[in-house]
Amino acid sequence: MSNKIKKIRAFTLIEILVVATIIAVLVTVTAVSFSNAQKNSRNSKRKTDLETVRQALVLYRQDKGSYGNVTGSSTAGNFTNILDRLALDGYLTSTGIADPKTGDATYVYKARCTSTPGANCNKVELSAKLETDPASNYVILTP
Repeated sequence: MSNKIKKIRAFTLIEILVVATIIAVLVTVTAVSFSNAQKNSRNSKRKTDLETVRQALVLYRQDKGSYGNVTGSSTAGNFTNILDRLALDGYLTSTGIADPKTGDATYVYKARCTSTPGANCNKVELSAKLETDPASNYVILTP
């Protein structure tokens, strides 16, 4: 009989811990990157939605002479009313413009009227909160 001891080849505990740590770091970095990519995608959708509404409002104003009676600041319902009016008059194909995260019409418009309250307005501000910088809004002014 031979007294040779067989060498068993296997990973040490340290090697396994190092690999597990590297995998954990990679998973964390990937998750954070994916989360930021989703936020940027939703922000792009918000900007596109506001630009679509702005273009519809500009066409509406060219045909009607003003933006209509949209005095004051909006609530979600008022913004939906504007979308409905633009869709009804054929300036938007759909009123399904909503925040991509919440699904609500959480965009805001503000009428920039230079005349008396209740009169037709010639400027409108559209805005939306962005996820990547919650302290600021993305704002579009109509001409």
